[in-house]
Amino acid sequence: MKKIFILVLASLICFGCKKEKTTAEEEISAQRPTLPEKADYALIHGQISNLEVPVDSVLIRNPQHQYQKLIKMQPDGVFYDTLRIPAEGPYQIKIGDEYATVFLKNGNPLYLTSDYPQFDETLKFEGEGNIVDKSNFVIASTLMQEKAIAEEDFALDEAAFSKKLEGMKANFAQLIEKFPNLDQKFVTDSKEQYELGLEGLKKYYQRKKEIANKFTGKPAPSFSGEDINGKKYRLSDFSGKYIYVDVWATWCGPCKAEIPDLKKIEEEYRGKNIEFVSLSIDEASDKETWKNFVREKELKGIQIFDGAAWKSNFIKDLEIQGIPRFILIGPDGKIIDPDAPRPSSEKLRDKLNALEI
Repeated sequence: MKKIFILVLASLICFGCKKEKTTAEEEISAQRPTLPEKADYALIHGQISNLEVPVDSVLIRNPQHQYQKLIKMQPDGVFYDTLRIPAEGPYQIKIGDEYATVFLKNGNPLYLTSDYPQFDETLKFEGEGNIVDKSNFVIASTLMQEKAIAEEDFALDEAAFSKKLEGMKANFAQLIEKFPNLDQKFVTDSKEQYELGLEGLKKYYQRKKEIANKFTGKPAPSFSGEDINGKKYRLSDFSGKYIYVDVWATWCGPCKAEIPDLKKIEEEYRGKNIEFVSLSIDEASDKETWKNFVREKELKGIQIFDGAAWKSNFIKDLEIQGIPRFILIGPDGKIIDPDAPRPSSEKLRDKLNALEI
């Protein structure tokens, strides 16, 4: 599962800010600027190579402190500005479609570089003070966590899954040792946050088991909706066929990340006894947004809009609490897998091929 651990932790981290008081406007330069002694403001300078998307500004924010600032991005990928931040700590930086956490402190410069196509993998921080180690630790931790657990791991038995989490905890402790200059409070907070993330994974694992035991083999609840042309569909329309249902929304990043792989699966199984149905749970007021998205992204399969969002009977009956969620239904209308593998997982092909569709 792509970035599962990061998504679990996302609800445990918040960033903050205050109203901006700019001290100076300086011309952006490819040469690294410096701060004068005893400066009471921070400085950030970045060089992003091989930008793949149009980027004219970089966003620095910390909602907790109600702080936000846009920094102009030069055509060559350089950005630079001074910041009078309300408090030392983590801030979110958004560059194009990429996000990262940076640590800022008044009086300290922070320099970052990255190659956009491999943003996380090449992101590097330099500068002064322990904000550098903290920023580099967070990106190293993020990369480690992204590779730590996959969708397939949630199919492990309980003993094997527990062993997996123990290994993750040990690896995290080893990573901390590689950054000896981190202050004790930061280390303690990071460990506590990681423990919370592991607990979240345990609950997620248990929930998947509960869902599988409760719904596998049971008749699928009905759904209904209409496509962008107003044609109405319901579950019974697909009687006698396998159905792979994708529950998603246009505002859901992980949902949209699965679209390219979903298109590949749909093409691969074209003409076989299976229908791919994407059920949007966007709010009724966002129907036009959904229609435009379907057209612009040239979404395939059967795209339907429910209008009831989270209050849809299909959503409530299957106890769906997060998306994307994929459900595999058999020709007899019974649920084969209430939490089926994502399109990006090879396990989905294995499952479909085993059914000899």
